[in-house]
Amino acid sequence: FYKEAATIACRQMGFGSALQVLPRTPFGRGIGYMWLQEVNCRGNEGSLLDCDHRFNQRPDNEHYSSCRHSRDASIKCRVPRSNVRVRVHGGYTALEGFVHMRHRAQWGGLCKTPLGQWTMAEATVACRDMGLGFALTHKPYFPPAPPVNLTEGVISHWIVGLKCTGAENKLHECVQGGKSTWIGARYCPTGEITVRCSRTLPDLVPDVEAMKSSLSRTVHRQQLFRLRCALEENCLASSANGYYTNPRAYQYAYRKLLRFSASIKNRGTADFVPVKDRRFWEYHTCHRHYHSFEEFTHYNISDSNGQLMVEGHKASFCLEDVLCDSDTSPRFHCVSGTQGISKNCADVYRFDIDCQWVDVTDLHSGTFNLTLSVNPQRLVAETDYANNVAWCQFAYNSSSGKVTILSWGLSGY
Repeated sequence: FYKEAATIACRQMGFGSALQVLPRTPFGRGIGYMWLQEVNCRGNEGSLLDCDHRFNQRPDNEHYSSCRHSRDASIKCRVPRSNVRVRVHGGYTALEGFVHMRHRAQWGGLCKTPLGQWTMAEATVACRDMGLGFALTHKPYFPPAPPVNLTEGVISHWIVGLKCTGAENKLHECVQGGKSTWIGARYCPTGEITVRCSRTLPDLVPDVEAMKSSLSRTVHRQQLFRLRCALEENCLASSANGYYTNPRAYQYAYRKLLRFSASIKNRGTADFVPVKDRRFWEYHTCHRHYHSFEEFTHYNISDSNGQLMVEGHKASFCLEDVLCDSDTSPRFHCVSGTQGISKNCADVYRFDIDCQWVDVTDLHSGTFNLTLSVNPQRLVAETDYANNVAWCQFAYNSSSGKVTILSWGLSGY
């Protein structure tokens, strides 16, 4: 995959020519099918399919082909320059600080304003715009910045509404209301906008195939008194709590559980580690291990209109390396007191462990969507949130307990 092919790929995606072809998958290994190999372009083609190429005979299985995700093509594209420029100032490193934008040849810091927002989505676009990689956090603290010494005209601050989806290439694409909303100010009454960027970040991707293949075809009936730990950790629907006041009913009650496995792989360029310091991890006596996340995953069941049908639950786990690529050694182990998911490793939660289910006792017959969301609150920054949700559509018969899988896939939030 040479620079000519990279240029065709960049132009096909709406960017400029290729800046560089990168070795050794620096953005992490891809997922899914591998369609093309031996791509050779002259540089004037309209798409990669117009170039000389060979289709992979087994795009769904890298074990039957020399075309593997460890050999994914990685490129950098040129992005056309805009009149508005962005930079950071006043941080401890060149990757962080107060966010400054240039508008009409004048630089100014950005103020927080009700006209827009400043979340990880805006921070991600800012870091991308500056060529500083990915957003690590959107609200680091820095001491008040000294005045900016630039050759262009300088004002103190810009008050402008920003709202990004996270997919934009330039921060000025997120400006709300057009150019008339730019207001110059001497100070920020609501505080200044800051960001911390990183060249590398993790990228968690749930394995939808593992979820689909392990999804129980018949709901599992379990006596409530055997689910004491799950009840304490809020892994059951709220209707189960009423049995506490009636010991006899508690002894004979049961719950219907839709079980499935969750395999979550880190395909990014850095390890995924808990945001909490180890001193603040919570020990659970029932399961006899520490939880480093209050909500690492979230399970829900909704109807075709997106209406929540079953109370999902927040799942907290002890994060560790269970399955790793052949060239990667596991480094995080719960028994040794370390938690995280190394890059190119996966943490696996089998369908037969506690809380690896959704309580469907109160669910009626119909067609529904089961969703597994990873890192749902974005407490840990990732390179991509568009692949954090695995979903399965299924038909359910509440009388027989039969489950029929209809479709499945990956999405984001």
